[in-house]
Amino acid sequence: MKLTAENVTTATFELFNVWSKRPDWVLEARTAEGRLRITGLVGAPALPGPSDLFVAYVDEPRGYTYKKIASQLRLLRIDVARVYVEGSFAVEDLVVEIALDAALVT
Repeated sequence: MKLTAENVTTATFELFNVWSKRPDWVLEARTAEGRLRITGLVGAPALPGPSDLFVAYVDEPRGYTYKKIASQLRLLRIDVARVYVEGSFAVEDLVVEIALDAALVT
């Protein structure tokens, strides 16, 4: 699965506990085929980046909860309201490549 500007209809990156040593985050992206929702942690300071994202949990697609995840994702702030997320993660038979802009929610 590839998530890029060409096939993603909406994308949001929510960053929580911005001032903690390990802020947590949620990336949600929708395509015509479905939805991806992953969560994890990032080292502080998360922004402006580039920062490595640790994927801890795959909410959607369903069926990958509590499975071992290998990830190499990076975060970079584009402006006050957008971030760029790039890299990939894999869990069992699901491999997702990401290169997209997302709306930033803090």
